Amino acid sequence: MDEASEGVLDYRTVAPGHVVYNHCPRCAGSLRDHTDAINSRIRPICEKCGWAYHPTNPIGVLIVVEVGSGIVLVHPPSGTPEAPASLPGGLVEYAETPEAAAVRLVREQTGLEIEVAEELARFLQHGTPFGPVLDFGFAARAVGGELRLDGAEGPAAVYSLDDMAPLIPIRVANQRVLDLYIAKRA
Repeated sequence: MDEASEGVLDYRTVAPGHVVYNHCPRCAGSLRDHTDAINSRIRPICEKCGWAYHPTNPIGVLIVVEVGSGIVLVHPPSGTPEAPASLPGGLVEYAETPEAAAVRLVREQTGLEIEVAEELARFLQHGTPFGPVLDFGFAARAVGGELRLDGAEGPAAVYSLDDMAPLIPIRVANQRVLDLYIAKRA
């Protein structure tokens, strides 16, 4: 279900600039590269206080929300008339599980309350503005709320699987999760 690491040894080659440290966040000391003896990863270590940086991947969730005989898609501002849609989703916040993030994000983006039914996928997505993201794909059922037409990710709408709005091409993880959902129902 998950992909093996691609062997990236220096986090600076994949991390966005805002998470690349130049000075120690504890004492502002100088950092030097240290190669971890166990797994050969390069980690910045403070020469003054010994703090070592162990970078982590952001965690994302994408949710296929079932409503009656259709699924919910949102229409974010980044969409085009030819490919306007996206699955509800986003990043997991601190102290939040992926399942809790799925519930929160669907509520924020669509107005619906959901129950997560199953995990469809777990994979590492490269090439995002956040660096590599560990994505979870979920199938969920709407159990309450009202579909909102003015969410932060744009209006939400219900589509049948046979007549869906095309997904925004750059959001490749969306298509991957949707394809897995469709394959499980075939």
